[in-house]
Amino acid sequence: MTLPNKTTFIGFATLFVLSLFLAPLAVAAGPSGVSGKSNIAHLYLFEKNQSDWTIVSPGAWGKLLYNPTGTTFNFNFNGHRLNQDTSYTLIYYSDPPPESWPPDAVICFGSGTADSYGDVHIQGSATIPSLPIATDYNYPTGAKIWLVLSSDVNCTAGTWGAGWQGAEYLFEYQLMTFTVAP
Repeated sequence: MTLPNKTTFIGFATLFVLSLFLAPLAVAAGPSGVSGKSNIAHLYLFEKNQSDWTIVSPGAWGKLLYNPTGTTFNFNFNGHRLNQDTSYTLIYYSDPPPESWPPDAVICFGSGTADSYGDVHIQGSATIPSLPIATDYNYPTGAKIWLVLSSDVNCTAGTWGAGWQGAEYLFEYQLMTFTVAP
């Protein structure tokens, strides 16, 4: 048996290390939404560059699993590479027309605190209207789902708070829809 030469070994080691850093981008390559005959949809969220909205690599990211239709919005979100010991809230961001801010509505689905590894898990069920709502600038195409700092939203009032710390948020990879079904 012959062992690989030093150049081959270094080449494989380099590819392995690169794959670790590029893994979040590989996740982004797949479409969000329903797969096959499943009644569960998924949506990827990513940390994005605030100047051009490109995905930061390697950056924070998460995956939302949800039912696209139902009497309630059932969801399971897992976020990764977030700030440790920081409280995050998963929201629907009702996009206002470009000339007005803050948005007409924010719907909070749930909150959680990132652990010592920077991971957060938020799971639940929410009674909400179909998304996007009619006053959303993106209506009827789709809704924006974000993971934001809990301190930046007022979930009790359903409004945006006073702050904007976009470099700390995860933004949708693409728009999604939810339809209330009887």
